[in-house]
Amino acid sequence: MVIEGTPVPSSPGATEGLSFAAGYKRISDHLYATFSPDATEATVCKRLYNDGYRGVLGGNYIDLQTRQWHHHDWSFLSPAATLVAFASVAADAAVTIASAVYSTVTTITVTGGTPFSAGMIGHTFHAVSADTDWTILSVTSNVIITVSGDASALHATADTFTINSERYAMLPATFGGMVDPFTYGSDTTRYYLEERSVRDITRLWSGSGTVTNDPWLYAIRPSAFSTATGQRSEVVWNTYPASDKTLRYRYRVLWSELTNDATYPLGGIDINEAIIYAGLKQHEERQGGGGDFARRAEEEMTKAVRLDQSRLPRKLGMAGYSGSKNVGIVYPVPATRYTYGT
Repeated sequence: MVIEGTPVPSSPGATEGLSFAAGYKRISDHLYATFSPDATEATVCKRLYNDGYRGVLGGNYIDLQTRQWHHHDWSFLSPAATLVAFASVAADAAVTIASAVYSTVTTITVTGGTPFSAGMIGHTFHAVSADTDWTILSVTSNVIITVSGDASALHATADTFTINSERYAMLPATFGGMVDPFTYGSDTTRYYLEERSVRDITRLWSGSGTVTNDPWLYAIRPSAFSTATGQRSEVVWNTYPASDKTLRYRYRVLWSELTNDATYPLGGIDINEAIIYAGLKQHEERQGGGGDFARRAEEEMTKAVRLDQSRLPRKLGMAGYSGSKNVGIVYPVPATRYTYGT
Protein backbone atom coordinates (compact mmCIF):
# COMPACT_ATOMS: atom_id res chain seq x y z
CA MET A 1 0.00 0.00 0.00
CA VAL A 2 1.26 3.46 -0.88
CA ILE A 3 0.31 6.13 1.65
CA GLU A 4 -0.94 9.35 0.08
CA GLY A 5 1.89 11.83 -0.22
CA THR A 6 4.62 9.16 -0.06
CA PRO A 7 6.87 9.11 -3.14
CA VAL A 8 6.81 5.83 -5.04
CA PRO A 9 10.31 4.28 -4.89
CA SER A 10 12.30 3.98 -8.09
CA SER A 11 11.83 0.79 -10.07
CA PRO A 12 14.46 -1.92 -9.56
CA GLY A 13 17.06 -2.27 -12.28
CA ALA A 14 16.54 1.34 -13.32
CA THR A 15 19.45 1.25 -15.76
CA GLU A 16 19.53 -2.43 -16.75
CA GLY A 17 19.67 -2.74 -20.54
CA LEU A 18 19.06 0.99 -20.91
CA SER A 19 22.40 2.23 -22.12
CA PHE A 20 22.67 4.42 -25.21
CA ALA A 21 23.96 1.40 -27.12
CA ALA A 22 21.05 -0.79 -26.02
CA GLY A 23 18.61 1.91 -27.10
CA TYR A 24 19.90 2.60 -30.58
CA LYS A 25 20.32 -1.14 -31.20
CA ARG A 26 16.61 -1.54 -30.45
CA ILE A 27 15.96 1.03 -33.17
CA SER A 28 18.29 -0.89 -35.47
CA ASP A 29 16.27 -4.05 -34.87
CA HIS A 30 13.12 -2.26 -36.03
CA LEU A 31 14.72 -0.64 -39.07
CA TYR A 32 17.29 -3.20 -40.20
CA ALA A 33 16.25 -6.40 -38.38
CA THR A 34 19.61 -6.62 -36.60
CA PHE A 35 21.03 -5.74 -33.19
CA SER A 36 24.47 -5.39 -34.79
CA PRO A 37 24.20 -2.44 -37.19
CA ASP A 38 27.13 -1.55 -39.41
CA ALA A 39 28.78 1.86 -39.10
CA THR A 40 26.36 3.62 -41.47
CA GLU A 41 23.29 2.06 -39.88
CA ALA A 42 24.59 2.83 -36.38
CA THR A 43 24.99 6.50 -37.29
CA VAL A 44 21.36 6.66 -38.43
CA CYS A 45 20.10 4.85 -35.30
CA LYS A 46 22.13 7.05 -32.93
CA ARG A 47 20.72 10.16 -34.57
CA LEU A 48 17.15 8.82 -34.28
CA TYR A 49 17.66 7.88 -30.64
CA ASN A 50 18.89 11.38 -29.79
CA ASP A 51 16.04 12.90 -31.81
CA GLY A 52 13.62 10.87 -29.68
CA TYR A 53 15.52 11.74 -26.51
CA ARG A 54 15.31 15.45 -27.31
CA GLY A 55 11.59 15.21 -28.02
CA VAL A 56 10.74 13.27 -24.87
CA LEU A 57 12.75 15.51 -22.54
CA GLY A 58 11.08 18.53 -24.15
CA GLY A 59 7.93 17.35 -22.37
CA ASN A 60 5.32 18.21 -25.02
CA TYR A 61 2.81 15.44 -25.73
CA ILE A 62 -0.71 14.70 -26.95
CA ASP A 63 -2.98 13.27 -24.27
CA LEU A 64 -4.56 10.11 -25.68
CA GLN A 65 -7.87 10.76 -23.94
CA THR A 66 -8.39 14.44 -24.71
CA ARG A 67 -6.26 14.63 -27.90
CA GLN A 68 -4.96 17.95 -26.64
CA TRP A 69 -1.37 19.11 -26.40
CA HIS A 70 0.13 19.37 -22.93
CA HIS A 71 3.53 20.12 -21.44
CA HIS A 72 5.04 18.06 -18.63
CA ASP A 73 7.98 19.07 -16.43
CA TRP A 74 9.84 15.85 -15.69
CA SER A 75 10.61 15.38 -12.01
CA PHE A 76 14.05 13.90 -12.77
CA LEU A 77 15.07 17.15 -14.47
CA SER A 78 14.83 18.90 -11.08
CA PRO A 79 17.13 16.78 -8.91
CA ALA A 80 18.11 17.39 -5.30
CA ALA A 81 21.74 18.40 -4.92
CA THR A 82 24.25 19.59 -2.36
CA LEU A 83 26.91 22.27 -2.56
CA VAL A 84 29.64 23.16 -0.10
CA ALA A 85 29.86 26.84 0.79
CA PHE A 86 33.55 26.52 1.50
CA ALA A 87 35.72 28.64 3.72
CA SER A 88 39.07 29.89 2.42
CA VAL A 89 41.79 27.25 2.69
CA ALA A 90 44.75 28.59 4.65
CA ALA A 91 48.29 27.21 4.43
CA ASP A 92 48.54 24.21 6.75
CA ALA A 93 51.80 22.35 7.34
CA ALA A 94 49.80 19.16 7.96
CA VAL A 95 48.01 19.32 4.58
CA THR A 96 50.51 19.40 1.75
CA ILE A 97 50.97 18.56 -1.92
CA ALA A 98 51.83 14.87 -2.06
CA SER A 99 55.48 14.36 -2.98
CA ALA A 100 56.01 12.70 -6.40
CA VAL A 101 52.35 11.70 -6.74
CA TYR A 102 50.52 12.77 -9.91
CA SER A 103 48.85 11.05 -12.85
CA THR A 104 49.29 13.92 -15.34
CA VAL A 105 51.31 17.14 -15.24
CA THR A 106 48.13 19.15 -14.55
CA THR A 107 46.97 16.96 -11.66
CA ILE A 108 47.58 17.95 -8.05
CA THR A 109 47.18 15.43 -5.24
CA VAL A 110 47.33 16.45 -1.58
CA THR A 111 47.84 14.46 1.59
CA GLY A 112 47.01 15.02 5.25
CA GLY A 113 43.48 16.31 4.70
CA THR A 114 40.47 16.53 2.37
CA PRO A 115 40.34 20.21 1.35
CA PHE A 116 38.71 20.14 -2.09
CA SER A 117 35.03 20.45 -3.07
CA ALA A 118 33.29 20.79 -6.44
CA GLY A 119 32.49 24.48 -5.92
CA MET A 120 36.22 25.32 -6.10
CA ILE A 121 36.30 25.09 -9.89
CA GLY A 122 37.46 28.44 -11.27
CA HIS A 123 39.25 29.45 -8.06
CA THR A 124 42.96 30.07 -7.71
CA PHE A 125 45.22 27.38 -6.24
CA HIS A 126 48.30 29.10 -4.80
CA ALA A 127 51.43 27.07 -4.01
CA VAL A 128 53.08 28.92 -1.12
CA SER A 129 56.79 28.08 -1.42
CA ALA A 130 56.73 28.00 -5.23
CA ASP A 131 54.72 31.25 -5.17
CA THR A 132 52.81 30.09 -8.25
CA ASP A 133 49.10 30.26 -9.10
CA TRP A 134 46.93 27.95 -11.19
CA THR A 135 43.21 27.99 -11.92
CA ILE A 136 41.30 24.91 -10.71
CA LEU A 137 39.64 23.33 -13.77
CA SER A 138 38.08 20.25 -12.21
CA VAL A 139 37.74 18.49 -8.87
CA THR A 140 38.23 14.72 -9.16
CA SER A 141 37.86 14.05 -5.43
CA ASN A 142 38.38 15.83 -2.14
CA VAL A 143 42.15 15.24 -2.48
CA ILE A 144 42.71 15.51 -6.27
CA ILE A 145 42.23 18.46 -8.63
CA THR A 146 43.19 19.37 -12.20
CA VAL A 147 44.69 22.80 -12.79
CA SER A 148 45.38 25.08 -15.75
CA GLY A 149 49.12 24.45 -16.14
CA ASP A 150 52.05 22.10 -15.62
CA ALA A 151 52.18 21.58 -11.86
CA SER A 152 54.44 18.52 -11.83
CA ALA A 153 57.31 20.50 -10.26
CA LEU A 154 55.19 21.02 -7.15
CA HIS A 155 55.41 17.33 -6.31
CA ALA A 156 59.17 17.51 -5.84
CA THR A 157 58.58 18.92 -2.35
CA ALA A 158 55.71 18.82 0.09
CA ASP A 159 54.59 22.40 -0.55
CA THR A 160 51.66 24.01 1.26
CA PHE A 161 48.90 25.90 -0.55
CA THR A 162 46.00 28.32 -0.16
CA ILE A 163 42.61 28.72 -1.87
CA ASN A 164 40.61 31.91 -1.36
CA SER A 165 36.85 31.29 -1.31
CA GLU A 166 36.26 34.76 -2.85
CA ARG A 167 32.64 34.49 -1.68
CA TYR A 168 31.49 32.35 -4.58
CA ALA A 169 31.23 28.68 -5.59
CA MET A 170 30.86 27.05 -9.01
CA LEU A 171 27.55 25.31 -9.72
CA PRO A 172 27.29 21.97 -11.61
CA ALA A 173 28.02 21.94 -15.33
CA THR A 174 24.39 20.85 -15.89
CA PHE A 175 22.94 23.76 -13.88
CA GLY A 176 20.09 25.47 -15.73
CA GLY A 177 18.44 27.50 -12.96
CA MET A 178 17.22 27.19 -9.38
CA VAL A 179 14.09 25.21 -8.50
CA ASP A 180 14.29 25.29 -4.69
CA PRO A 181 16.50 27.78 -2.78
CA PHE A 182 19.53 26.83 -0.71
CA THR A 183 18.84 25.50 2.79
CA TYR A 184 21.25 24.66 5.59
CA GLY A 185 21.58 21.36 7.41
CA SER A 186 21.43 20.94 11.16
CA ASP A 187 24.95 22.27 11.74
CA THR A 188 23.97 25.97 11.86
CA THR A 189 21.37 28.21 13.43
CA ARG A 190 20.33 29.51 10.01
CA TYR A 191 17.63 27.71 8.03
CA TYR A 192 17.90 28.97 4.47
CA LEU A 193 19.44 31.64 2.24
CA GLU A 194 17.37 34.36 0.60
CA GLU A 195 17.94 35.22 -3.05
CA ARG A 196 19.00 38.72 -4.04
CA SER A 197 20.25 40.35 -7.22
CA VAL A 198 23.93 40.19 -8.10
CA ARG A 199 24.01 43.97 -7.77
CA ASP A 200 22.75 43.77 -4.17
CA ILE A 201 25.37 41.18 -3.25
CA THR A 202 28.31 43.05 -4.78
CA ARG A 203 27.19 46.28 -3.10
CA LEU A 204 27.28 44.47 0.24
CA TRP A 205 30.87 43.49 -0.51
CA SER A 206 31.92 47.14 -0.63
CA GLY A 207 33.87 48.00 2.49
CA SER A 208 33.02 44.68 4.18
CA GLY A 209 36.63 43.47 4.24
CA THR A 210 37.06 39.78 4.99
CA VAL A 211 34.31 39.39 7.58
CA THR A 212 33.30 35.73 7.94
CA ASN A 213 29.90 34.33 8.83
CA ASP A 214 27.37 31.78 7.60
CA PRO A 215 26.00 33.40 4.41
CA TRP A 216 22.31 34.35 4.50
CA LEU A 217 21.99 35.94 1.06
CA TYR A 218 22.92 34.61 -2.38
CA ALA A 219 22.67 35.40 -6.09
CA ILE A 220 23.27 33.37 -9.25
CA ARG A 221 25.46 34.78 -12.00
CA PRO A 222 27.22 33.44 -15.12
CA SER A 223 30.89 32.73 -14.52
CA ALA A 224 33.64 34.06 -16.76
CA PHE A 225 33.66 32.02 -19.96
CA SER A 226 36.45 29.47 -20.20
CA THR A 227 37.46 27.54 -23.31
CA ALA A 228 38.41 24.66 -21.00
CA THR A 229 35.18 24.44 -18.96
CA GLY A 230 32.69 26.29 -21.18
CA GLN A 231 29.97 28.60 -19.87
CA ARG A 232 29.12 27.86 -16.27
CA SER A 233 27.07 29.48 -13.52
CA GLU A 234 28.18 30.31 -10.00
CA VAL A 235 26.55 31.31 -6.73
CA VAL A 236 27.83 34.33 -4.84
CA TRP A 237 27.37 34.87 -1.09
CA ASN A 238 27.07 38.09 0.88
CA THR A 239 29.95 37.10 3.18
CA TYR A 240 32.94 34.79 3.42
CA PRO A 241 31.80 31.44 4.92
CA ALA A 242 33.31 31.03 8.39
CA SER A 243 33.55 27.27 7.88
CA ASP A 244 32.54 24.70 5.28
CA LYS A 245 28.76 24.35 5.18
CA THR A 246 26.79 21.86 3.09
CA LEU A 247 23.79 23.47 1.40
CA ARG A 248 20.86 21.59 -0.11
CA TYR A 249 18.91 22.77 -3.15
CA ARG A 250 17.19 21.65 -6.35
CA TYR A 251 18.03 22.88 -9.84
CA ARG A 252 16.87 22.54 -13.42
CA VAL A 253 19.11 20.21 -15.43
CA LEU A 254 20.67 21.24 -18.72
CA TRP A 255 20.83 17.94 -20.56
CA SER A 256 22.89 16.98 -23.59
CA GLU A 257 22.69 14.36 -26.31
CA LEU A 258 24.23 10.96 -25.70
CA THR A 259 27.45 10.01 -27.49
CA ASN A 260 29.07 7.34 -25.33
CA ASP A 261 27.63 3.83 -25.80
CA ALA A 262 27.89 3.09 -22.07
CA THR A 263 25.99 6.18 -20.85
CA TYR A 264 22.37 6.12 -19.70
CA PRO A 265 19.53 8.51 -20.55
CA LEU A 266 18.09 10.77 -17.88
CA GLY A 267 14.87 9.28 -16.55
CA GLY A 268 16.05 5.68 -16.95
CA ILE A 269 13.50 2.92 -17.37
CA ASP A 270 10.49 5.23 -17.03
CA ILE A 271 11.05 6.90 -20.41
CA ASN A 272 13.03 4.23 -22.25
CA GLU A 273 10.21 3.05 -24.52
CA ALA A 274 9.06 6.61 -25.13
CA ILE A 275 12.55 7.57 -26.39
CA ILE A 276 12.83 4.59 -28.73
CA TYR A 277 9.41 5.04 -30.32
CA ALA A 278 9.78 8.82 -30.52
CA GLY A 279 12.94 8.19 -32.55
CA LEU A 280 11.18 5.67 -34.78
CA LYS A 281 8.36 8.17 -35.23
CA GLN A 282 10.91 10.70 -36.53
CA HIS A 283 12.11 8.14 -39.07
CA GLU A 284 8.55 7.37 -40.09
CA GLU A 285 7.74 11.04 -40.66
CA ARG A 286 10.83 11.45 -42.83
CA GLN A 287 9.55 8.59 -44.96
CA GLY A 288 6.31 10.38 -45.73
CA GLY A 289 3.82 10.15 -42.90
CA GLY A 290 2.59 8.79 -39.60
CA GLY A 291 1.96 5.13 -39.05
CA ASP A 292 2.22 2.55 -36.30
CA PHE A 293 5.32 4.13 -34.75
CA ALA A 294 3.56 7.51 -34.41
CA ARG A 295 0.67 5.95 -32.50
CA ARG A 296 3.00 3.89 -30.31
CA ALA A 297 5.11 6.96 -29.56
CA GLU A 298 2.03 8.82 -28.31
CA GLU A 299 1.05 5.86 -26.12
CA GLU A 300 4.51 5.47 -24.58
CA MET A 301 4.85 9.21 -23.96
CA THR A 302 1.49 9.37 -22.19
CA LYS A 303 2.39 6.32 -20.08
CA ALA A 304 5.73 7.85 -19.12
CA VAL A 305 4.11 11.15 -18.15
CA ARG A 306 1.45 9.41 -16.05
CA LEU A 307 4.12 7.38 -14.27
CA ASP A 308 6.18 10.47 -13.51
CA GLN A 309 3.08 12.31 -12.27
CA SER A 310 2.25 9.41 -9.94
CA ARG A 311 5.51 10.05 -8.10
CA LEU A 312 4.70 13.67 -7.33
CA PRO A 313 3.18 14.48 -3.91
CA ARG A 314 -0.60 14.40 -3.77
CA LYS A 315 -0.71 17.12 -1.14
CA LEU A 316 1.44 20.23 -1.41
CA GLY A 317 0.99 21.44 2.18
CA MET A 318 -1.10 24.16 3.75
CA ALA A 319 -1.63 27.53 2.10
CA GLY A 320 -2.86 30.87 3.35
CA TYR A 321 -3.09 32.12 6.92
CA SER A 322 -5.72 32.63 9.58
CA GLY A 323 -8.55 34.70 8.10
CA SER A 324 -7.53 34.03 4.49
CA LYS A 325 -10.22 32.72 2.16
CA ASN A 326 -7.63 30.38 0.64
CA VAL A 327 -6.73 28.48 3.81
CA GLY A 328 -6.50 24.75 3.12
CA ILE A 329 -4.46 21.99 1.55
CA VAL A 330 -3.11 22.69 -1.93
CA TYR A 331 -3.67 19.92 -4.47
CA PRO A 332 -2.02 19.73 -7.91
CA VAL A 333 -4.35 19.54 -10.92
CA PRO A 334 -3.57 19.19 -14.66
CA ALA A 335 -2.25 22.01 -16.84
CA THR A 336 0.15 23.25 -14.12
CA ARG A 337 -2.69 24.88 -12.10
CA TYR A 338 -3.40 24.42 -8.41
CA THR A 339 -6.63 24.24 -6.46
CA TYR A 340 -7.44 24.63 -2.79
CA GLY A 341 -9.39 22.10 -0.78
CA THR A 342 -10.13 21.01 2.75
